[in-house]
Amino acid sequence: MRKLIQCVVFGAVVNVVFFLVPPQEARATTIVVIRTHKEVVLATDSKATYEGGDAPENAGPVSKIYGMGDLFFAVSGLAEDPETKFTVPGIVAEASRGLSTVAEKVKAIEARLETALVTEVPKVRERDPDLYQKLVSGKWDVLSLVVVGLEKGVPFARGMAFSLNSSPDGLRASLKENSCPGDCLFGVKTLWLGQSDEIAKYMEGRRSPRKPVADFARFLIQLEIDAKAEGVGGPIDIVRITSTGAEWVQRKPDCPQILP
Repeated sequence: MRKLIQCVVFGAVVNVVFFLVPPQEARATTIVVIRTHKEVVLATDSKATYEGGDAPENAGPVSKIYGMGDLFFAVSGLAEDPETKFTVPGIVAEASRGLSTVAEKVKAIEARLETALVTEVPKVRERDPDLYQKLVSGKWDVLSLVVVGLEKGVPFARGMAFSLNSSPDGLRASLKENSCPGDCLFGVKTLWLGQSDEIAKYMEGRRSPRKPVADFARFLIQLEIDAKAEGVGGPIDIVRITSTGAEWVQRKPDCPQILP
């Protein structure tokens, strides 16, 4: 059974954040988030990468932006395993259901994902021992998630990255977090997930995004597409959130994937 892998690197500019490089074969997808005082922009590529076999004959561009009420999020890493019914978008939706504040939702999402990963990853061992050893090595992020939206009318971006370590007592999940407002200089932050070598080169020494922000996010993802980064391809989907709500700068007809 195929597992959909959507990327495994989490990076940032302005402040030093968990920027871990995983095994090359696990890297796919590019996600960019830019937050300023007035807006937050989330952009993704659309190419799917399948592990455990060739892509289905009808495989095409996929939507990597999920909508859930007034929040949007994108996932990188071990996003879905059809064989065990493990699905990060489903876990996120279930964890945040019935909660009202962003803080409550984020806390619930983090707790539920930590538990789910510790349960899910051991099931990989029998099917793919090599992949299992990589997942529990603690050397790279098994899963990264970025959530954007409005909190009390203010645009925000929240990133979380999970890694696993094997110990005599079993697996332990470690969580690294980064958010803006909060962990950002002057209220501005650019985050990237997934294939990002070209983005990292371009952003070295740069602190502020070019204007307009949505165009800059598109430009950064296009850098990886033009470089033919493995597992990255168009079209590019972009959502922009301001104090008045969300608007799509560009998207495929099926983007975002709306969760109940």
